[in-house]
Parts: sequence; C-alpha cells; structure tokens
Amino acid sequence: MKHKKSIGMLLVVCMMMFAYGCGKKEAGTNNVNATAPSESEVLTEDLGIAGVYGELYEAESAYSGLVYLEGISEEETVRLTANVTGEMTKPEYWMGSSAGTIIMTQEQIREFNRKMMDQFAPAQVMFDLQNMKSTISGNYVKQLIEGFSIPARNYYYVEGEKLTADFQNEIASQRNLSAVQGQITIRYGIAVDRTDIRAFPTEKLVTDNARNLYYDIFQNSELFISEPVAILHTSLNGEWFFVFSDRSFGWVKADTVALCGDKEQWLEWQKDENVLVVTGKRVTLDKNPYEPGISQTVLTMGSVLQIASEEEVTKVDYDRVPYGCITVKLPVRNEEGYLDTTYAYIPMGEDISVGYLDYTEENILKQSFKMLGTTYGWGGILDVTDCSGYTYQVYRCFGFRFPRNSGQQASIPGTRYNISKKTSAEKKTVLDQLPPGSLLRFPGHMMMYLGQRNGKYYVISALSNFVPEDAETNEAIHPRSIMINTLDVRRLDGTTWLDNLTTICVIN
Repeated sequence: MKHKKSIGMLLVVCMMMFAYGCGKKEAGTNNVNATAPSESEVLTEDLGIAGVYGELYEAESAYSGLVYLEGISEEETVRLTANVTGEMTKPEYWMGSSAGTIIMTQEQIREFNRKMMDQFAPAQVMFDLQNMKSTISGNYVKQLIEGFSIPARNYYYVEGEKLTADFQNEIASQRNLSAVQGQITIRYGIAVDRTDIRAFPTEKLVTDNARNLYYDIFQNSELFISEPVAILHTSLNGEWFFVFSDRSFGWVKADTVALCGDKEQWLEWQKDENVLVVTGKRVTLDKNPYEPGISQTVLTMGSVLQIASEEEVTKVDYDRVPYGCITVKLPVRNEEGYLDTTYAYIPMGEDISVGYLDYTEENILKQSFKMLGTTYGWGGILDVTDCSGYTYQVYRCFGFRFPRNSGQQASIPGTRYNISKKTSAEKKTVLDQLPPGSLLRFPGHMMMYLGQRNGKYYVISALSNFVPEDAETNEAIHPRSIMINTLDVRRLDGTTWLDNLTTICVIN
C-alpha cells in the first residue's frame, strides 16, 4: 500500500508540472523553445506559490508600473478661461528682463506703511494700535458695535434656513451693550490661531442665498496667528471679544486670543527684526506629542512669526535635536487665558523665508501664482481669501500692511491713476506702461495686473463670479477661485472689466 501511495503522489506531481508548463507556453511567446522563466515566475516559485497569480488577476493585467501621459497640456487637464494658455499659468511667463531688480528696500517699505497709517487712521480705516490711548470712549465703541445692522428676516438665511426673530434677538442681546462703560480701558491680546473677525458674536453662517455658502454677510475679516488686537468689549456669554486689529474691527472668539499681562508684553510680540515669514500657500506644523495644542497648526501665506533666540532654543525639550529646522515662537493661552509662549520646529524644506522677501517683480509673480486655483471665500471665510485679502497676503510677504477693503487698497500711497473717465483705448495706453503686480480696481473688485499679450490684457484675482468673454448670454458662472482671465470678461450688465476699471495703483 505504501508503494502504491508513493506512485500515486508522483503521478499527481507530474500532472501538476505538465499543467504548469502548458500554462507557461500559452501565456508566453510563440517560440515553444523559449522556456526561460520570467522574473515573476522565479519569484513565485521561490515563494512556493506558483500559479497563484493567474487565480487572482485577468490575463495581460499584470502591474507594469505607473503610466505617464506624455504631451498632455494644462489646457487639456485644467479648466482655463478663454485666451488663457497653459504657459500663462506659470509666473516665469510674465517676467520681464528686470524682474530681479529690488523695487523698494525694507526701510522704504516701513516708511510706506507709516504713510498708509497716517493716511487711513484718521478715517478709522486702519488702526494705529501701538500708539492708541489706553482708554477709549464707550459711546464710540457702542457706535462701532451698532454700526453692523441686524439683518432683516425677509432676505437672509441662517445655516440655510430662513432668519428668525429669535435669532435677531439672540445676536442683539449677545452684544451686551448695557455693559459698555463710559470709558473703556483697553486690554491687549495676541491671536493664537487664524480666526475670523465677525460683525456679530456668532459663528452661524448668514447668507443672502440658502445655497451660497461662500459668502457670509457676518464675515468682516480675519486675523493671522501672532497678530495683535486691542480688546474693547466682551459678549454677554463671555465667548467673544470685540476688538481692533490694525486693518479691521469686530467680534472674535475669545478662546482664539491670549490676553497680555501688560502693554509691554504685547509690544514685545510685535517686534519683527528677526522673523520667519510663511511664503507658501500654507504650512502645516508637524504633530508634536509634547505640545498637542500646536500639532498640525496651519499657517497661511503672510503669517509672520518671531524666530527663537539661541538661548530659547536650548531650553526647548521635545526629546529631539532638530537639525534642518528653524525654531519659532508661538503664542498660546494658559489656563487663565493669558499669553504664554511655546515653540515649534519648521523644516527648512517648507515654503518659508527668514525675514521678508525682497520686493521684486519676480517675487511678486511667484507669490501670486502660488495661490492659483485656491478657493474664494468672502472676508477670509473657510480659512481662504477674497480679492483684497489675496492682495494683502501676497504683499504681506514683503512687509507691507495693506488696509482691508479694495476701495481702501486702491487709495494707498504709490503711483495712482484715476482712469474712471477714460475710454477703453486710453485705459489700454495706461495699462501698457504698468509692471506686473500693479493693483487694478473697479467698484467691488481688486486684481493684480499680469501683462498684455496679443492685444489682450491679463489679470489674476480671487473672484466669486463673472461672465466669460466668449459667452453668448450674460449669465454668470461661479468659479469662486483665484484665477487668470483677460479684462474682456464681463459683468452681469454685459460691460467688460476693462470698461469698468476706475483705479490703478503701482506700489513703488
């Protein structure tokens, strides 16, 4: 019996080998003498799993590496507006021969900022926080708070539902106006995260359209991490502060601001002699098991952080010696809500700059194109940006401190042109003289100029809607993106952007 069993086993093995050999011949070359095993066959034989591959996959479906599509252009893979080509989406395309020339030094930019503050602070468009008095009139603060009108029920939506009288009463009471004193002593704070500045003390989304979630009428502006604020008032529930930033005012979540013990501590956090500037669209901090509160903190373009001193660096103990990193100071809230300092390592491989970038045409273009395609969000909603917020972030990387809104930005110092009364031909004559990065405006929108090609004038901006230049009707589309287009695109009334241009400002 034992001998017969061995013969039976031998027959089974032979049959398996025959079947395996036939399978190889069928799947391989027509040359029946080509019996050398393939690399995959050797591997499967070595693992003792010959023939398993065919049980798992269809014939001719073996993985052969990544497939790269050659000759595919941006026009075929990315939605672009009429007369915008793929090469135009690269900053180098728009650079002139003097692109690397420094336009203004840091000393000149600081003087430029001082002129802006002197121009706008009297009109309460910007706020000179460092030189503000320590007390402020309560009536003035009340006027600012009440300057934001409570929306009517017939026209607005809260989180997609019709606005109600209960909601009106709630936001009115949370303003806590009865607690405003005759004279208010200013408190000082530092933003510990990017946060919204709101018209009312609520996070609820209030829109003029139940479906449009990119435009919140309560969104006023935003704060970047480490930015200073002057705190004027507190909401009824204590969850909101009414504040001034240098370019806006409104309500911010109290837990996003750390209170300073005194003005000196607050001023110390505003020094920018030795700073790191976030020059990429975003930088996300690595997870930190020793400081989970700052893990994966998102830093947006234009964020400015102080670099830790050598003495401070030696005191940081995260159980690592961080080669190839820059140690920066981050503001955090302690248990009492007051300002404390922690530290973060930012790898040199991130899109960052030690100190502000040189203000050159080349750098303006590079910065503006880093945000191409980014979502549009009114006033910084969704942690993104709108048209004037976009120009603010780009120019912040060079040290500029612009005002909040497009109309104000169009009035900043520099070489300004009022072209509101000019014909289209006359406007083109002015445009032909402009360098890239010049600010162009019509009421309600701010753009950055790129240049002229084949009689077309190009801009880049963050926009909500437009009518394509090749559209047969004046029905708008909603890209809600930072994008490139010509000045031949239209508004809802059928007029072109070129027709509507009123102001140009060259930052020099």
